[in-house]
Amino acid sequence: MASEIRGIVAALKAAIVGINGTGSYVHNLSGTGHVRVGTPPDGGGPTPPAAWLWIDALRTGYSAELGGWRHDLALEIEIRVPASSSDTEERQLIATDALDDLVTALRATRTLGGLVLDSLLLGSSFDGEEAGIPGCSLVRARYECWWLSDSTEGV
Repeated sequence: MASEIRGIVAALKAAIVGINGTGSYVHNLSGTGHVRVGTPPDGGGPTPPAAWLWIDALRTGYSAELGGWRHDLALEIEIRVPASSSDTEERQLIATDALDDLVTALRATRTLGGLVLDSLLLGSSFDGEEAGIPGCSLVRARYECWWLSDSTEGV
C-alpha cells in the first residue's frame, strides 16, 4: 500500500500532466516524461515544456479534534516552457500563461480527489534569462495542502 504522501504527489503530478494545450490551457505538459517528481537540473535539462515537483516540507501536529493529527504538506513546482521571443516582456507573459495553466489545472481538483481537505497555491512567473535558462519562461510555485488523520492510524 502506498503512503498518503505518495498518493498526494501522484495526484498533483496527474493534475499537472492534465495541462494539455487544449481548451483553456495554453501550454502542453501532457506528453510522456514532461512532468517529473524530483528537483529540476540547474540550467539545462530536458527540452521544454517540462515540469518538476518535489516535497519541500511536512509538518504534523495536533488537530483541533481530540486524538487527531493535522498534516501540512508543502511541495515546490517548477515549470519551464519555450520562449523564443527576444522581447523580455513577451517572455514574462509566456510564463504568466504557464502559471495560469497551473492554476486552472489545480482549480479542477482542489482536494486532489479527496486526498486532502484543502489546498493553496502561491506562484510566480518570470523570464528564464533571469535564472540563467535562456529560451525559457519559468514558473516557480508552492503548493500547500492539509489533511487530518486519527492518532491511532498506523499503530
